[in-house]
Amino acid sequence: MEKVVVLDSGGQYCHLIARKIRELGVYAEIRPLAARASRLRGYRGVIISGGPSSVFEPGSPQPDPDLFRLSVPILGICYGH
Repeated sequence: MEKVVVLDSGGQYCHLIARKIRELGVYAEIRPLAARASRLRGYRGVIISGGPSSVFEPGSPQPDPDLFRLSVPILGICYGH
């Protein structure tokens, strides 16, 4: 089964993104932004949602750096970009 994970950065559109992916016939799950990359194996792609924080703020939410070593497509939206 094709499946995608949406990492929630705290924005209001995370569930809307997942719903639109599902409407395209692809299974989508929502996980917190800080989800460990080792738990994200098996997904065909990752979407990092937007959020209310600024990446320039000290202590701002960050994904697991190992996420970028999974060899899957990653789409960052707003804060996730």
